[in-house]
Amino acid sequence: MATSPNKGLPPDPQGGVESLGGYTPGKTSDAPVMRWKVEGTAIALQGPFSYSISLDTCDTLEKVVDWILHLAEKSWVTTELIESFIELAIDTNKIPFRRGIA
Repeated sequence: MATSPNKGLPPDPQGGVESLGGYTPGKTSDAPVMRWKVEGTAIALQGPFSYSISLDTCDTLEKVVDWILHLAEKSWVTTELIESFIELAIDTNKIPFRRGIA
């Protein structure tokens, strides 16, 4: 997997919005189905394009937060995708984390 020079993060998919099969950010009626899935040593996005996050780059809470901030900048990312990424990263990497507000 090629990485960008910025913090070892994977490069953005080429083609921007068009690589999403015509998906328009903010419109839910034509939103493609996208899901995270563990594939080998990475959490990979399943959908109209591929996006992969190496498990060793999200194996601490600090690294997960860094990814959350990075993903939140993407026009194609939804709150649900960020929430599912957090759960998968924490569960797969067995990061100690207490869910819920104390």
